[in-house]
Amino acid sequence: MAKKTNFSFDNSLPQVEASQVEDFKKGVSDTTVRPIKKETKAKVMRSVKGLRIRTDLQKDFDRLVFEQKQAGGKSGPELADEAIELLLKAYR
Repeated sequence: MAKKTNFSFDNSLPQVEASQVEDFKKGVSDTTVRPIKKETKAKVMRSVKGLRIRTDLQKDFDRLVFEQKQAGGKSGPELADEAIELLLKAYR
């Protein structure tokens, strides 16, 4: 025998205004707005390399990274990559 369940369906629908129905028919709706996908950068493989540098250079580099973050520029690892690339170009 099938079990009897004690529940009821609520058949009341949410009330909408006529203008909302017309907007829906036209394709205009608050729910149709979709977020724009941001382009993602390819992940760069990184490894940890301990370098011993002078403390004054370290402070200057940290200050530069902070300024770039405030301006929406490059991150610390990106700045370090750029600096090492310049060194490699100069000494190769």
